[in-house]
Amino acid sequence: MSDYQLGQRVEISGTVEKVKEYPRTFYKESALPYRENYPNRKTFTEGVIIGSRTIQDGLTERQDEWGSYFTPTQGTARRVWLVAYDLRMRPVTCLDHQVEAVDVGPTVTVPAPHIQHPGFHTQGHFMRSAARNIKNDHPVGGYGVTSAVIKLLNDTADAMEAQ
Repeated sequence: MSDYQLGQRVEISGTVEKVKEYPRTFYKESALPYRENYPNRKTFTEGVIIGSRTIQDGLTERQDEWGSYFTPTQGTARRVWLVAYDLRMRPVTCLDHQVEAVDVGPTVTVPAPHIQHPGFHTQGHFMRSAARNIKNDHPVGGYGVTSAVIKLLNDTADAMEAQ
C-alpha cells in the first residue's frame, strides 16, 4: 500500500463512486473525471493528494422513525485517496491502485519575495500579474514588482547551483 503526502502530485487512472441500492451500499470503480464545458470534454488524469479516507461496503437497515443503521460488510474496508484535479470541482476518490506518483524532478527551496507597499493586494497577486505580463510581452510591473522578480530569479539560480 502506497503512502502519499498531502500536496503530492499524482496521476490517476480511475475513480471510485458510492452506489446506494437499498439496503446495500457499495463502492464501484468508475471513469476519470471530466468537464463538459471544456473543448472536447476534457478528461483529467493528474491531480494533487488532499487527504485519505477508509471506505467500506455494507447494509443499511431502517429500524424505526428515528433513523437507520449501517452494518459494514466484514473484509471490505479499503483506503482511498482524495485527489483534487481542478480547484473549482469536488475532489475525486481513488483507490490505491488507481493512483501513481508523478516524478516532478529536482526542486529547490527559495525564500518568498516581498513586494514593498502592496496596498490591498496580496504578494501572490503581484507575482501572478508579473508572470502574465512577461507572457504577453509587457513590462513586468513597477519598480517593487520588478525588483522582487529579479530577486526571486537570482535566489532560484543560487539554489540550483548549490545542489
